[in-house]
Order: sequence, then C-alpha cells, then structure tokens
Amino acid sequence: MYNEWSALSSNAKAYALEHKDIFIDKGTGLLSRLTGFFGTLFVFVASFLISVVLMYKAEFGYKTGQLLFGKLFGLQSDEIIHMCRDTIRSVVKGILLVAVIQTVLALIGFKLIGLPAAGFFAFLILVAAIMQIPALLVMIPAILLAFSTSDTTPAIIFTVYAIAVALSDNFLKPILLGKGLQTPMIIILVGTLGGMLLHGIIGLFVGAVVLSVAHRLYMFWVNSDGSTLKK
Repeated sequence: MYNEWSALSSNAKAYALEHKDIFIDKGTGLLSRLTGFFGTLFVFVASFLISVVLMYKAEFGYKTGQLLFGKLFGLQSDEIIHMCRDTIRSVVKGILLVAVIQTVLALIGFKLIGLPAAGFFAFLILVAAIMQIPALLVMIPAILLAFSTSDTTPAIIFTVYAIAVALSDNFLKPILLGKGLQTPMIIILVGTLGGMLLHGIIGLFVGAVVLSVAHRLYMFWVNSDGSTLKK
C-alpha cells in the first residue's frame, strides 16, 4: 500500500497510465452510482416542487377532480374523492410520518452513542416502521453493538432510549392516525416493497400510498350497491 501511494504521489500521470484499466473499470461503476444518486435526488426535488405547486392550487385541483370524477362516477364522485383523500391522509400521517419521526429519533440516539453504521441502522428503522415491522427488531442488534463498543452506563441509557423510540409508534399512531387506517397491513407491506424495488427510496414512500388508494377504490367498487360504500 505504501509503494502504491508513493508511486501515485511522485508521478500521478504515469501511475494513472499504468493502471488505466483499473481506473476505467472502477470509474465507470462509480460514475454509474453517482448518476443514480443525483437522478434520485433530482426526482425528489422535482416531486417536492410539484407538490408545492399542487398544494398552492389545491382548491382548483379539488374542483377539477370533482368534475372529472363526476363524469366517471356520477353521484358517487364526492364520496370517492373524500375516500381517496382520507386514505392518503391516513397513510401519510399514520404510517409515513410516524416512520420518519422514529427514524430521526433513532438516528439521534445512534449518533450520540457513537454507533458504527448509524445511517444504515436508521435506514433499517425507516423501512421496518413503514412496513409495520416492530422497530425493536432493529434496535436489538444496535443495543448489543452499543454494549460492545461503549461503556456500561451510556449503553444502559441508550438501551432505555432505544426501547422508548421503538415503542413510540404505540402512542404516535393514535394521535396522528385519527379515524384509523382502513388499509390492511399486507397492502402497506406489498406497496412498500414494490415501490422500493421499482423506484428506490422515493418508492418506499409512494408505493404504500398508491397501493392503499388502489385497494380502497377496489373495495369501493366490489362493495358498492350503486349509491353508498359498505363500511
């Protein structure tokens, strides 16, 4: 390793020409990963800006939706619009927002205790919380790692904090969910996994919302008697 660094520092051009095949091979992979990262970042920023525009014109969008659904569903249009709205709100507040809160709190604890791979553990917390898997399953390896890398007292304090964060969804969901989520958890799970496989981190959030709305529309269709939705 010393010889390689010495050759690179003494004559970088000659070293690059001598190892050009390795640089081209590794550089192509690195460029591909950077392109994917910046592409995802661009899509996220663009989505955020589009959301801001849509929220600014929310009243116009609502009226347009009424006209569109009125043509498609007639007298049931308002019921369907409100059903879609309530489903999106339930998923966003009851699933996604709770998952983000848990992830942020967990990341703070990981950073304070100096946990190795804190970002990776935080991402696992995010995925588990959205998929409705107990976050405690991710916290247990983090707690064991904290005891092996930190002193006993800080590790015990971290354990109490980690358990509290893992169980925080038990009181956050009733506060944020309101009427309750009518979508089965298997739908949330499939939407989360499918969205993540298709669109990465953005799909992790969007997949659950889209599939939940699709499920509610399907249930409306199969249960409707022509005027009302059977609860």
